[in-house]
Amino acid sequence: MSKGVGSAPYSSRYDYIEKLIINSQKISIELDEQCISASELLYKIQCLSLYLLNECDDMMKQMHNTIIYQCVERSIEMIIGMFTIFTCGLVYSALNPQDTDQRLEIIIRGRFICDTTYLDIPIH
Repeated sequence: MSKGVGSAPYSSRYDYIEKLIINSQKISIELDEQCISASELLYKIQCLSLYLLNECDDMMKQMHNTIIYQCVERSIEMIIGMFTIFTCGLVYSALNPQDTDQRLEIIIRGRFICDTTYLDIPIH
């Protein structure tokens, strides 16, 4: 694949997958005394990506640039979720689990209203 200007979006989105394949036996993530190899990370990303694309496909077709919110404590699972969202070509947004439910709702609804207004989709 060419590394020219036109290939940048593809390149940036899949470069990390190529690196995971090349370095499959190396530790990919080490966080709070937990670690995961590159091959384990790639497997988990593939499984979760497949789930997202199969189970959430209808929602993603309705909304261009679907935002996936992730509200979890700092963990390896958070990183797996982040990579999965990027792999699926979706927009990632982190939420702080220490925020109140009211604040989280304001953040999510604020983004949702903006997107649905743009797409003229009625809000329920």
